[in-house]
Amino acid sequence: MYKKILCIFFAISFFIVGCKNTNEKDDIKIGVIGNDYPINRAFVSKMMSFVGYKKSDIVSLDNVVNFEDVENNSWDKKYINCAYIKGDMSGVLENKFAPNENLTITQTQYLINKYDKSKKIKIDDKNKDKPISYALWCDIYMKMISDNSIKNDEVVILATDKTNRELKEGYVLTDKGLFCFDGIDVNKYLNTKVKVIKKDKDVIAITEILDLSPMLKRAYIENFSDNYVDIFVGGGRKRLMLEKNVVIREKDVLADIKISGNKANSIEYYTETIRGNINKIDDKIIRINNKNYILDDNFTVYEKNGTITYADKKHLIIGENIASYFVKGNENKIYGAIIDEIPKYENIRINITNNNNYYFDEIQISSIDGIKVLVKGNEKDVKNLNIKKGSDFNIGENEIILLSPINEKEGIILNNQNLKLLGKIEIQKIQNKYIVINIVDLETYVEGVLANGHFNYTNIDMLKSLAIIYRTTAIYYINENLLTNIGANLDNIKFQKYIGKVENEMIKRAVNETKGEIMFNENKAIKPTYFSYSSGVTANSNETWIDKNYNDYSKENKQYLSHIKDYTEPIYNELQEEINSNIFYKTKDIDSVEKNSDWFRWTTTIDAQDLNSSTKNIIDLYKTEKYLIKTFKNNEYVYSPISDIGKIKDLNVIKRGEAGNVMTLEVVGEKEKILLISENIIKNLFNINYIVNNKGEKIDSIKKLPSSNYVFDKTYDSNGYLKEITFYGGGYGHNVGFSLYGANEMAKNNKNYKEILQKYYSNIEIKNIK
Repeated sequence: MYKKILCIFFAISFFIVGCKNTNEKDDIKIGVIGNDYPINRAFVSKMMSFVGYKKSDIVSLDNVVNFEDVENNSWDKKYINCAYIKGDMSGVLENKFAPNENLTITQTQYLINKYDKSKKIKIDDKNKDKPISYALWCDIYMKMISDNSIKNDEVVILATDKTNRELKEGYVLTDKGLFCFDGIDVNKYLNTKVKVIKKDKDVIAITEILDLSPMLKRAYIENFSDNYVDIFVGGGRKRLMLEKNVVIREKDVLADIKISGNKANSIEYYTETIRGNINKIDDKIIRINNKNYILDDNFTVYEKNGTITYADKKHLIIGENIASYFVKGNENKIYGAIIDEIPKYENIRINITNNNNYYFDEIQISSIDGIKVLVKGNEKDVKNLNIKKGSDFNIGENEIILLSPINEKEGIILNNQNLKLLGKIEIQKIQNKYIVINIVDLETYVEGVLANGHFNYTNIDMLKSLAIIYRTTAIYYINENLLTNIGANLDNIKFQKYIGKVENEMIKRAVNETKGEIMFNENKAIKPTYFSYSSGVTANSNETWIDKNYNDYSKENKQYLSHIKDYTEPIYNELQEEINSNIFYKTKDIDSVEKNSDWFRWTTTIDAQDLNSSTKNIIDLYKTEKYLIKTFKNNEYVYSPISDIGKIKDLNVIKRGEAGNVMTLEVVGEKEKILLISENIIKNLFNINYIVNNKGEKIDSIKKLPSSNYVFDKTYDSNGYLKEITFYGGGYGHNVGFSLYGANEMAKNNKNYKEILQKYYSNIEIKNIK
């Protein structure tokens, strides 16, 4: 069928040149767009750029094109550059790209061959240079690519930057949110419903006009008069004039409004609401107060905090009662939600994992004093349960079993995991497997994390510091709302290790005496990072970690994760300078609280054989971190595939952070010169055989450098190749935030928990949320 479509098209398509573009404003009508006009090479470059690449990838690519007919500030420059790097598009001449020329049949077949070799089109001398229509190209594009993140969707276009001064250039307000329509003249489609090809929040192309009088689903009515109604929809505001037969009755409700141009033709209200704790939400159902509701296809979320704003399902925080949900009569369906309360953070919902898997085939549960079982509205008492297929009270998909211990202090034992859990246990059935959720008081959860047995600290102020770190981390992840589809705030392994019921009185005291206290920066719970040992300094977050949106170090540092030093000697400053870092990391006698730790200073030597074997790591790292590894081409570093860099001739630090940590490292090979970016790559690049720690002990169990805080001495052979490198470094871990060793030493020196936290986390407030 695919080949037939192509053949039929090519039989008639070559007469389109010179035809009127029926896509002009006066000719807007329902139907497929672009059957009778060609698509140009600039627009095809945009479409091909999104195959396998996100917008952030596209804009972060180094510029490698210098075509004289592509202006530096033109909308299409970044896409032409990306398509060129990918090998999808090339210039028609060495210095000419011809962005406004039509995509030819020959060029179309080249792209088809690259992405789907099974598809062919008929090419001969008569048609090879003929153009392909916009409509057929869009159809071919969606059939030949295999990028599942590129999808068809339907949107109503409501405003552009030309009709709404609040919108940024290139952005368009739709009923489904703000989208970027780069290179597309959207104004002609105002107030119409169109079919689009999109990726995330970027519209790649408009393919069809669907409705000239569309329905705006779940618009929020902000204000009205006899003549007009002000609505908030898709993240922006729009005023609609009222037809004579339309009367607005109330505001602060949701409505479906049929429009024609800028007029409201009809309106249907949603005014009835329910409230309750949200237990789960996915693409199909929402569970409120343990009752499942169907989620309407046009379910929309708003947030009201003084003014109304557009929100998302991810803002409906699991376990919290923060929203009103719109229903209709006895229908078991939720149509929309308005978030109008702040979370109370009283309880937390923890997914208990099964060897890092969320799902169980069988669950064995017991309690000495018995368990109350609530299922399908019926309650019974048992001492042991074995939940599995055929023995699960006949619950259906997305139904739950709720378990409560008769003796709340004793709890329930999850025998599969050898865990004793306080609070309640919720078991839900998903695809004939079972999810286990422990619903417990936040402070009990913090006790269960603090007692995970990893640190074994005994100083009360150190334990209080950790209690606040773990509580703050829990709140941070509750707000992130990452496990809505299984109805949990976090799990018991990946987020923070949680071991359930705690008997240790020192731990209980540390949690109780800091009850409700968390760390804020700019009125938001921080994400408090910590690591094992420092070198006397900690690093800025934006000089350590990569911003994945731009594949580079973050432009802005997190205020609370800023560089600090715990020594007073002024000579160890400006560690960005190579000479200063060399002195600092080769010196042990520094008045630091960390100076007696095993990892305050360390050293190792790598010979040529191990050094050159490390180059294989670059090839492996490139597979997953290709945007953080650049190759030297035409006198600049660019993104380019790496196959073999050859023997290493030299190694150079190009940039250091304020803590002296290596940010960019140059590896000079006999075949390629490579630039490496990010703490993870720089720390894990080299294969080492041993480390000599601060106490002079030789440790051969560590195979990678302990940190990116290092300097090195180089020795060359007679041919100018590296023969040996000796590394001198400090610290163990990523070096951002709270140093566990340093904090414990401060606690031993009678510093209280607030002093300790405020040293390692800058610009924070410790506030009580209870």
